[in-house]
Amino acid sequence: MMRLPALFSVIIMLILILILFYFKDRDLSYKFIALFSFFYSILVISHPPEFILFNFLLLGFFLIKSNKDKIKIIYASLIGLLMSSFWLVRFIYYSTKNYILMDYSVQLSEFNVFYLSAQLTNFILPAALVILFFMYIRNKEDKLNDILFFGPVVLLAFLHFFRLTLFIPIVGKIYSAPYTAFFTFFIVLFLIKIDFKYFKFRSVVPYFIISGSVLFIISGFIFTERFLVPSDVDYRIVDVMGNINERYTFLGDFPATSYGKAFYSYGAVYYNLSSTSGWAHQFTTKDYLDKSSNINKYFGINDCVGLKSSLIEVNTYEVVGYNNTCKFLDSCSFNNVYSNNDICLYSIKSPI
Repeated sequence: MMRLPALFSVIIMLILILILFYFKDRDLSYKFIALFSFFYSILVISHPPEFILFNFLLLGFFLIKSNKDKIKIIYASLIGLLMSSFWLVRFIYYSTKNYILMDYSVQLSEFNVFYLSAQLTNFILPAALVILFFMYIRNKEDKLNDILFFGPVVLLAFLHFFRLTLFIPIVGKIYSAPYTAFFTFFIVLFLIKIDFKYFKFRSVVPYFIISGSVLFIISGFIFTERFLVPSDVDYRIVDVMGNINERYTFLGDFPATSYGKAFYSYGAVYYNLSSTSGWAHQFTTKDYLDKSSNINKYFGINDCVGLKSSLIEVNTYEVVGYNNTCKFLDSCSFNNVYSNNDICLYSIKSPI
């Protein structure tokens, strides 16, 4: 699933890629500087992951150009960065203080059924890109030019296949979706530009393309989450939330249909509640996130004292739990404020 800012940035990135392809075999003019710097600045602001990935192709473009054109590329890039500086400077400043650059490497580094679709896609696409690139340049006359131009992108795909990109600063923090969009463009490009008449298996290529397309459509149906209908548990959670009077958090496991972040939003909108966690990690500090993670840490080892101190440390005094979590909170001698069947609300404050 692609959010609107990411979708917009992909469109801008495609425009920039087309600009590079148009000027690939042409001398750079002021028209290039004007177009490139404008869209480059928009890409910076729209979504940083696509901006970072695009620069791998820009590096290849830089390598094939004359020294005179290289100066123009640097000049156009600096203008683009300067145009976006009103946002970029603040972004860099706050990223050093807050947790803006969230580490999404778990999507690619750890086996998890929840990330299975992303993990499979990010094995198949880089491999396909590298293979198709070598098929593309096999019968090209000017191999060096294409190797230099596409080389950084192909190298990125190679490193990504073996998950070595996880060890590259900043690049290692990019989540899977931007890679998918970026690699897919070049896979389609190479499929179009490869001259299959030099290959013995050219007759099966159309079937391969159709099968691949159908496979991705089917995987989309399988892995795309369906709209969830609220369950009885969800309604009981909402009922319990109506009795919250302090800053609160959800603790422990809940049914798969009960999405914690959605309830945090519901509580803020309908009950004007403040919660320990939420959606926008980028608006808080890494120190706060580390402290809040201690709540689950002490809960996981059944440490009531540590749990209570970690809650107080982030100014949280009420906890919503489900089933066995309720039993644990009761064993900690916390105050049971309200319960509805298997959903409970406990306070770490002593009853008045």
